[in-house]
Amino acid sequence: MSKYNRAPLFAAITLAMGLTGWEVHASLARVDHTHASNSTVPADPESVLLNNLQMRSIHVEPVVQHKFVPAMSVPAYVDFDQDHTTTVYPAYAGIIDKIAVRVGDHVRRGQLLYTINSPDLVQAASQVLTSHSNLLLAQNSLQRAQAMLRIQASAGKDVEQALADERSAEASYQAARRTLQVMGYSEAQVDHLLQQGKIDKTLEVLSPMTAEVVLRNAAVGTLVQPGTAPAPLTLASLDTIWLVAQVPESGVAQLALGEPVSVTVDAYPGQEFSGKIDRMAAALDPNSHRVEVHAVIANPGHKLLPQMMATVRLQTSAPVTYPDLHESGVVRESDGTISVCVTPGK
Repeated sequence: MSKYNRAPLFAAITLAMGLTGWEVHASLARVDHTHASNSTVPADPESVLLNNLQMRSIHVEPVVQHKFVPAMSVPAYVDFDQDHTTTVYPAYAGIIDKIAVRVGDHVRRGQLLYTINSPDLVQAASQVLTSHSNLLLAQNSLQRAQAMLRIQASAGKDVEQALADERSAEASYQAARRTLQVMGYSEAQVDHLLQQGKIDKTLEVLSPMTAEVVLRNAAVGTLVQPGTAPAPLTLASLDTIWLVAQVPESGVAQLALGEPVSVTVDAYPGQEFSGKIDRMAAALDPNSHRVEVHAVIANPGHKLLPQMMATVRLQTSAPVTYPDLHESGVVRESDGTISVCVTPGK
């Protein structure tokens, strides 16, 4: 049997419970087991007798200083980053005759999304051809008037009128050209239209950003109009996502824009995603008395998907340093105190 003197071994330590709700985590390296002696020692009020089996279950570990980060954990969910989400409407009304992408596809800026058969496009293209022809005619008339003036075969007012007509035709042509570009035509496509003189009634709708297709509300044959919901396609970038949390009223005072947060989800146990608080609601919810907090989270590999449930840890004050020991060495007593076994010098 082995003897441990009770007086230096046990000390009752009452801990203030003001940190209720805070989470702290630490790990300690184990040291070698302490082997007991087989000698028998008479029992007395200051001694505890342990047999060899009991001694083998005792582990001695050092108490170290550890830096703890005060934080609170609240439930949250993943959402699209609304600053990098867009709906894709056509510039003019028409009938969809081809859809080039599906939900989940990754698209790049300028990539074809869908095409529509648009009467408005035909009209805009016709206006470009007509205004271009009028411009050429006005330029020829100006050249003839200038030539006639040089040989004094016409008056100066004829040249002035021809010059005004040429400038008006130029303005009309440029306006028609810009209208066609607003509908999705590039400079090269407008030039090709002028060279061919043939109107293509199909309007190509291109992706305005590099992103993922997250919603599709159209099919071939659907009539679509600019600004009329639902949008044919919705695109969103998943490079960053929003983390939406409902923080209790008691924790609002510790929150600040730009504060770091860490996020965990059930899909990736043990992995943390980092971000910062981006915005907070201006008022609490009158029913739950919680404030909505948004954090922007980097999403490498697009692991986090919208509508995933998550847990977010919000740092609420500066880190503090406390003694740290293994949880197996702590015993909660019935009176609310916490006892730990300590050995001087070890």
